[in-house]
Amino acid sequence: SALVTPIASRVFAMAPGVSDAQFAELATSTEVASGTRVKTSETGRAIVEGSHEAFLDFNAEIVIASRDAKGSRIELEAGKTWSRVKKTFDSGEFYELKTPNAVAVVRGTSFGLYFEHGDTTTLIVTEGEVHLIAKDTETGGILPDTEVSVGPGHKAVRKGDEPIVVSAITDADKGE
Repeated sequence: SALVTPIASRVFAMAPGVSDAQFAELATSTEVASGTRVKTSETGRAIVEGSHEAFLDFNAEIVIASRDAKGSRIELEAGKTWSRVKKTFDSGEFYELKTPNAVAVVRGTSFGLYFEHGDTTTLIVTEGEVHLIAKDTETGGILPDTEVSVGPGHKAVRKGDEPIVVSAITDADKGE
């Protein structure tokens, strides 16, 4: 489970596995199960806490795919997140943040991951190292030999099905 805390109004959650489930607004910190869908409105922001933290910006939507003592898997459907991994990983621990066309695998760091315009994933790393791997947009499977390592002060961008491009963070990126 994870704790979702609204820090600005209009944060919603939908329980997993219920065919007629609807989004319910969260007024206070709420424990949610794996599989829960969380979204923020144009004015909403939230923090998702568990073994690691994820900050959801305006108009973000995620699925908490799994969370346990070993780590976290979050699927970013839309919008921007900022994650802080609380400790260095021991053997078997993980933190993954997936978008429809890429997956960020974290090695103890601070980073931002954005999925915008329906097809662009942008990863910005300020501390540590993050591995970004391309996914097949039709099957959702990991594409072999596409993993890139992104260190502090760098970003990686994947537009649609194009290869991942790594470059230095620009002043415009810092503004985001």
